[in-house]
Amino acid sequence: MEESSETSIVKTVESESLSAIKSKFNIKQIFSFLNEYRKFETIKYNKKYQNLFTLNIESYKKKSCRYKIGGINGPGKEFSLDNDSLVFEGEYLNKKRNGKGKEYGKWGYELIFEGEYLNGKRNGKGKEYYQNKLLIEGEYLKGERSQDKNQNTKSYFYGELKFEGQYKNGKRNGKGKEYYKYGELKFEGEYLNGNRWNGKGYDPKNNVSYILKNGKGSIKEYYDDGELKFEGEYLNGQNNGKGKEYLYSYGPLEFDYKPNYSNGPSGSDDKYVYTGFFWIKTFNSFEGEYKNGKRNGNGKEFYSDGKIKFEGEYFDGKRWKGKGYDPLGNLEYGMKDGLGYIKEYFSNGKLKFEAQYIKGEKHGFTKEYNIEYNEMTFWQCETIENREFYYLEFEGQYINGKRNGKGKVKNINNDLEFEGEYLNGKKHGKGKEYNYENKLKFKGEFLNGKKWNGIEFHYHYNGALDYVVEYIKGEKGKMTKCDGEKKFEYEQEILND
Repeated sequence: MEESSETSIVKTVESESLSAIKSKFNIKQIFSFLNEYRKFETIKYNKKYQNLFTLNIESYKKKSCRYKIGGINGPGKEFSLDNDSLVFEGEYLNKKRNGKGKEYGKWGYELIFEGEYLNGKRNGKGKEYYQNKLLIEGEYLKGERSQDKNQNTKSYFYGELKFEGQYKNGKRNGKGKEYYKYGELKFEGEYLNGNRWNGKGYDPKNNVSYILKNGKGSIKEYYDDGELKFEGEYLNGQNNGKGKEYLYSYGPLEFDYKPNYSNGPSGSDDKYVYTGFFWIKTFNSFEGEYKNGKRNGNGKEFYSDGKIKFEGEYFDGKRWKGKGYDPLGNLEYGMKDGLGYIKEYFSNGKLKFEAQYIKGEKHGFTKEYNIEYNEMTFWQCETIENREFYYLEFEGQYINGKRNGKGKVKNINNDLEFEGEYLNGKKHGKGKEYNYENKLKFKGEFLNGKKWNGIEFHYHYNGALDYVVEYIKGEKGKMTKCDGEKKFEYEQEILND
């Protein structure tokens, strides 16, 4: 029986993407309609089966730069204007997410959250995912994960259970279990104010490595692969007394060999080289005294080859009085009462950072360097290079050990990623962000690390500017398409200081 338009019910199209809608209903109007940014369109199609589908599409949603299918009251879906991928599906009330729903990543196939919503924000039970692997399972309140009350929470590492237990006031309190990366039990017992208090610790082979009673004991902690991470004394649930720390030594590893060629003579003198970024070994990085979980008293730091990096006294976890050395064993600097000009090095001898220290913390203009290694496989007859990337990662101002004032951040290709102002280690004030092609990504003001007021730039795959989004008080606002002369005029308006 034919359904009249007066009695028809608005239905949500159950398709996974806009392309699926196009192929099923051949609705070309949707695409032209998106380009013109009208608010709503009603499209009636599919006469063959004498069904009436009414598609309510909000083509431009100011706060998210997305469009909806359905989603006023009841079930609906949201799609990205960038690539028509599904970004949300679930229940709505008064155009806002309310009830159960799922969020997806940029390309629509990667689940990042599923759970409950209230007034557009995560609220109630939920699960977070990373690369489709479960990361967090717990309670949410007004968009944030809530641990302010007694509750059981589970956290994961790439889908493997990392912790399960009770929280109070945002910290682990009560019974709980910790796990290694591959599922082996790491600690089982009771927690107090976030600290392990009563229970047993295990190595990755399931051997008991220590026992805690009322926050006291001698412990041995291990990395996921079984290497020793820390050994020392515990008191009040923290490192107290003598202890040793161990770190992994990272670096390039080279070797060559003579392969058997399938299309050439065997035993050729041509060599292949494999250069990579490897975990080479663990080494004793520090040994000394602790108080309330921090380094306090006499201690020594070491390079990966065992040579002394710093020896002297520590206070509240900071170097306070003593001598620092370069990797060759040469005296580099001295410290007294937390004051000194520090030059620190990587184990290979390259400068890691240089900065003035006041009260044991970086203070003033600072330069920080980084080393990264690309894993590479080389084929015969190619020129061999050690692909070590050493670059200036940050230069700018520090106050009391945190970035404060103007600074610049660069990436592995020595291209600028950010230039602007910081406050207590976070982007705060005027700043500019750049993408991997060194094009302006955002310009404006930041507040506590978040984009606050300004313009965000989006580009076509061919590098041309596609559209810009305005930020007002941390919320996405007006979006403007940038084509032809309009693009030029708009760029001039927003890029000039």
